[in-house]
Amino acid sequence: LRFALNPATEATLALRASTYKEDGAARRDTLRAEAGLSRSLPLGTVSATLFAEDTEDGTRSGLSFGHSIDLASGGRLSYSLGATRSAAGDTNLTGALDWTKALPRGSLSLGLRRAVTSGEGDAETLATSLNLGVTQDLSPRTGLTIGLNAAEAEDTATGDTTRTATLNATLTHALTEDWALDAGYSYRWRDEDGTGRATSDRLFLELRREFEWRP
Repeated sequence: LRFALNPATEATLALRASTYKEDGAARRDTLRAEAGLSRSLPLGTVSATLFAEDTEDGTRSGLSFGHSIDLASGGRLSYSLGATRSAAGDTNLTGALDWTKALPRGSLSLGLRRAVTSGEGDAETLATSLNLGVTQDLSPRTGLTIGLNAAEAEDTATGDTTRTATLNATLTHALTEDWALDAGYSYRWRDEDGTGRATSDRLFLELRREFEWRP
């Protein structure tokens, strides 16, 4: 639900339910309620978000504050800082930073995020991720996209850590207004405690069509 309290202030309410079922184990249900408030100011938009998540292990809750602003050089900067309290009573800091910059024929983006998520069996995972992206128009019908994603996820109960990294490069050519041809390369790296390292390479060629309709 979204409510416009006045032309500059907006409130949101959200409710989400999920069910996790594993063979040989009991079903686990989760219910999450979230409330948010944002206000547009001359120096950008400020926001606050509060959530409570009811699990079979207890209640997980969190609070975060954010700010986003349009940059004079062309682009946008958004950041947030908060804390999450686990069902066991532990508190972890969370935050996010997103930055985009418009280039003459493309864009540059940077994202940094630290979050607490619910893992298997309601175990909690502390995840830190970094995303870099560049898009460049090579011609009116051809564009290049390069992305780098790196993440580290730690199980707060066992301390086991999983590290991943992915590098993608995609060349897109518009055949018509609706059809496009994508060609690219993807490299993936994974290092997991107790399992070891693994890598994979992928070359792909895809024919893609977009659909759009209006009621």
